[in-house]
Amino acid sequence: MADTIPLGIAGVVILQFVLGGFVYMDANRRELDYPELYCYGVSIPLVGFLILAAYLSRREELPTRDFSPPTVTETATDGVWTIENRGLRRLPRRLAYAIQDGQTLWRVAVTGPPILLVLAVLVDARIAIVLSTFCCLFWLTYLGTANAFTDTTIRLHPAEGTIRMTWRGGDHPLSPSGSEQEIDLAGVQRVELRRVGTQPLAILRYETRFSVSPRSVLVPASQLDVLREMLSSHDIPIRDRIEEGTSRTVVRRRNAEGLLSLVGIPFGAGFVWPQFFFVGPIVPLAFFIALWLVVKWSVGAFDRISSLLTGSLTDTDD
Repeated sequence: MADTIPLGIAGVVILQFVLGGFVYMDANRRELDYPELYCYGVSIPLVGFLILAAYLSRREELPTRDFSPPTVTETATDGVWTIENRGLRRLPRRLAYAIQDGQTLWRVAVTGPPILLVLAVLVDARIAIVLSTFCCLFWLTYLGTANAFTDTTIRLHPAEGTIRMTWRGGDHPLSPSGSEQEIDLAGVQRVELRRVGTQPLAILRYETRFSVSPRSVLVPASQLDVLREMLSSHDIPIRDRIEEGTSRTVVRRRNAEGLLSLVGIPFGAGFVWPQFFFVGPIVPLAFFIALWLVVKWSVGAFDRISSLLTGSLTDTDD
């Protein structure tokens, strides 16, 4: 009996740390100020349960970070717009934008799998493990890049020669809650305009090959002329594939190359060498997907518990 008491206390403490993690993810998703403080509060032994109850009942009223969308005074003529692409249903669309983004990384993505496949055939079949790992890493990279197209507010500043992008975070609670970046047109070498589906996309090429600045900007059709005028005023060459009529061909070719290299080749290798393909990288990827789904389900359950608790408190007050 004496041995079970310490184990019980340890279990309660571990449970509080787990609950603290969920509180952090929920506060992060809601863009609350200082989400880590709520996590620490819930993790305090025993007292944390009281803090958890207070958080669940009051989280709708807690202060949030200042990542608000444009106000009604920021009209379309001001060069300000917000692109909303939140939700798993729009993930393929965001992935399509991410695939159009980049140049050096894309060359590695489309040339790496064929080379690894040839080496697996001619040298050693175990290289199929490297091939599957390579493709998994690239898809995870593109999933991260696709988050940048979730909910983004773009503000053009023609006089300053800058483009300010405010990103409101990804779909997933593990994603950062928001960030802000500024593009200085002085470092932009050229711009290419494409249309992915019905969405115009401005692809930026920088003088520095490995620039960390955003490489793509989603632009509404009504704002294309505003962007063109701003780029022209700063003497930045524009390759306008939308007006040329070549956008659809370029987009389709890149999508086909990506599907062949990052989907067709690895699954073909998995069919030929299943003993090497379905090991190593597949297990972590499956774990990552399972974690993704568990956290999304947990946050949904968290919302339902909070609403039930808030409703019961309201009924008690009445």
